Amino acid sequence: MTHPLLLDIAGGFSDKGPIRKANEDSFILPDPNAPTDLGLIYVVADGVGGQEHGAEASQLAVRIIHDVFYQTRQVGESIPVALTHAADQANLAIYDQAQKRQAGRMGCTVVTAVHHQGQRYILHAGDARAYLLRQGKLKKLTRDDTWVQRQVEEGLIGENTAQHHELRHVVTRVLGNNPTAEFTVSKPMPIQPDDTLLLCSDGLHDVMDDGQMIQILADYVPQAAAETLVETAVHHKTQDNVTAIVVRSQAEGKNEATIPSPMVAAKAPETIAMTAAMPNAMPIPEQPDAATPARRQSGVRLPLWVLASLAVALILAVILGGTALFRQLRTNGEATPSPATAVLPTDVPPTVVEVTAVSPTEQPAALPTLMETAVPPPTLTPLPPTTEPSPAETTEPAATEAPATNLACIANAGALTFVWQDAQIVGSNCNQFAQEGFVLNDGDPVTILDATPRGVLGPDPSCQENEFIKVQSTADPAITGWVLVDNVQTTTAEQGCPP
Repeated sequence: MTHPLLLDIAGGFSDKGPIRKANEDSFILPDPNAPTDLGLIYVVADGVGGQEHGAEASQLAVRIIHDVFYQTRQVGESIPVALTHAADQANLAIYDQAQKRQAGRMGCTVVTAVHHQGQRYILHAGDARAYLLRQGKLKKLTRDDTWVQRQVEEGLIGENTAQHHELRHVVTRVLGNNPTAEFTVSKPMPIQPDDTLLLCSDGLHDVMDDGQMIQILADYVPQAAAETLVETAVHHKTQDNVTAIVVRSQAEGKNEATIPSPMVAAKAPETIAMTAAMPNAMPIPEQPDAATPARRQSGVRLPLWVLASLAVALILAVILGGTALFRQLRTNGEATPSPATAVLPTDVPPTVVEVTAVSPTEQPAALPTLMETAVPPPTLTPLPPTTEPSPAETTEPAATEAPATNLACIANAGALTFVWQDAQIVGSNCNQFAQEGFVLNDGDPVTILDATPRGVLGPDPSCQENEFIKVQSTADPAITGWVLVDNVQTTTAEQGCPP
């Protein structure tokens, strides 16, 4: 209970996403056995990609932050002090574990919220985010600790470019990379009834816009909202693990039963909205009463089946009589060709039969015998044989052609690929940045000028090495420089680049 008049209803969900082999995200909700009168704590952590044991780092972070926070609160410390101390201990535990394992770097980003006595506190490091939905408007409560965000704040690139920057996930603050770490702790913010808080990893906010998040947060109870947010991000082909915690603060005793249940949470938001708008029942047309007998008419009438039987008998008598007369004439006169000889004359080459039987699915239904003798089929001239090349002849050129290794395509879905200049590649100090105008898009054709990867440190505090190769844009030769090797795929002149 966060306030005498407010209750928290919370739910969380996580998924590895459609690309990653394992889930390195973790989250934790308040333990019912914890002294929650000291505050309700919610934590999401995301293992840093490219570093060792990211899943273990995030699991350590959420468990230690949760436990140490309550231990610190029990000795009388304030919430900001308890949060900072808990994050410090989590950072040190992850760093020590990496040293014991000799596993290089272990790290994770984190976002944490505490609700206590009508106030909200946020701690975060990295690009995991906190959002607040209030009165239909979504507000971001955290600032991304990323290299790209720093470029935006220095006026080097714009917000639109930052959203699609190839290095937008390079974080400048994490837990576990060093013995000490930096965090941002917010000032207390008042909680209002019907506030909805969202904590999420970058795998969610990277692929969803504000409108989608608003619709889901407003339409579902917290657990259903968390599941639907994650499933929607997976449907949008997020490139990362994805996690969400949703917390709704409401007046005590308010009934949430009118909000759709988790049973429909797996549907896409658009489908859910349409389902909610459908009427509960469709009008059913009135049917005639089967128990009402048909009205009788005066006079005597023969039943319909009697008339039909008489007609059939009359037709059969005519056919039998005609057949007998026909046989009598055949016996007294000259020999008449049989129906089979009439349909297929002896002078028709055998190939005619083969031609007429090529497409059995297109032949008309068989006609009665009398009709077959009346109209013999025309004599067809066989078509001359066609000289088509054999499969080996058609595939031989493609099999023998060697790929042009200097032709390539930019392959960086959902992001821009920046072109770095020679001066930025030589003598890197981990603070270099590319010019905003020198960018390539996914699918752009390029020529590889230097295919030997060149290692460059940065751009981030850990100064990890990135590999670049030199290319030139086919559409605009003035765009020449170094791009990340992972963003280039070789192709051939015949294959080209995907649109």
